Amino acid sequence: MSMEYIRNYYKVPARHGRRVRYCGGREARLGTIVSASGGHLNIRLDGQRHTLPYHPTWKLEYLPDQGDQAPLSMWVITENPTDCPGQFVARQWLIDGQEQAATTNVRVANTLEAVREMLPPFLTQIPRDASDDRVIVESWI
Repeated sequence: MSMEYIRNYYKVPARHGRRVRYCGGREARLGTIVSASGGHLNIRLDGQRHTLPYHPTWKLEYLPDQGDQAPLSMWVITENPTDCPGQFVARQWLIDGQEQAATTNVRVANTLEAVREMLPPFLTQIPRDASDDRVIVESWI
């Protein structure tokens, strides 16, 4: 059976080269998926020379790929944007790989201090860059 069959039948993100953690022994061990055969994944555990067959759902944790990671959340504060004249607006942006998009998550206030207080806690301020659009005051990640 193929890797595609295993992905579809067992609903797991198995693919060649994917890192996994096997938790069926005395201690968890990391490994790499090498191939699939007979409904099992052939995995080479770190430090081993040969692969062994593992059931796709039994004590296997599929480690996140770069593409599986949550996007970076960034808040951009603008002053006097065209959609909210005379206001300070904090807009959440999500950055995923090479893509970035504004969300509908917006905070609006009359002052910079007030809109800053509306941001989620524990963010770090990034000062405005000279190349930023003129309405951008600062950003927070």
